[in-house]
Amino acid sequence: MVSNKRGLKREPGYSKVWIKELNIPAYLRDLNKIGLKIDIPMDMEVPTGEILSLVILPEEAIKIPSFEISVEVRWSRKDDPFTSLGVKINPIKDSIYKKNYEKLIAFYRENE
Repeated sequence: MVSNKRGLKREPGYSKVWIKELNIPAYLRDLNKIGLKIDIPMDMEVPTGEILSLVILPEEAIKIPSFEISVEVRWSRKDDPFTSLGVKINPIKDSIYKKNYEKLIAFYRENE
């Protein structure tokens, strides 16, 4: 079993994600203000330190528009049938995207 080394609690979540550089879909599994976990539905190598652009596609019921964030891969592992990634969020420069990410965290915190 992998130990949890996180300093901040992550909220469980579910949103679809598009990884622009890899041109593939993925799923957001948990999140907090500094990082998140995503699952890619295939076996692949994603190097630690790689910078990725994620388009977050919240469920329609949440009423938060899609937005984009930049992340750095901190770890990856095989969780058949997925490749799981732990990523650190780079500073979100667009104020609307930042607000949408904060709303997404709040939604999952309130609906846990």
